[in-house]
Amino acid sequence: MHTPTPWENDDSLKVYSKHVIRRNGLIIATLPSDGSMMPLAEKHANARLIAAAPALLAACEKAQSLVRLLRDALATSAPGQWLALQDGAAMWDSQAKAALALAKGE
Repeated sequence: MHTPTPWENDDSLKVYSKHVIRRNGLIIATLPSDGSMMPLAEKHANARLIAAAPALLAACEKAQSLVRLLRDALATSAPGQWLALQDGAAMWDSQAKAALALAKGE
């Protein structure tokens, strides 16, 4: 089990010259901010992606359950499952958009 969400990408806090990912003040991960040949924009993008990992994981889990529901609905052609699929798709779409925005820093 990973550290509970939310994880934050703290662009302003530097601890021992590291870029910090944290939750409620607890450091989860650090990325070098000095002495690296990596461009600063790439470092920030990597930090955002790491901070978004739990949201991306949750979105993938929802997508997996939605795909399974679709598979089962197609196999059985049950109308009730189509309604559940429609509701699940709307919820997953919302979660996926939020997770992607977090990962992209939008």
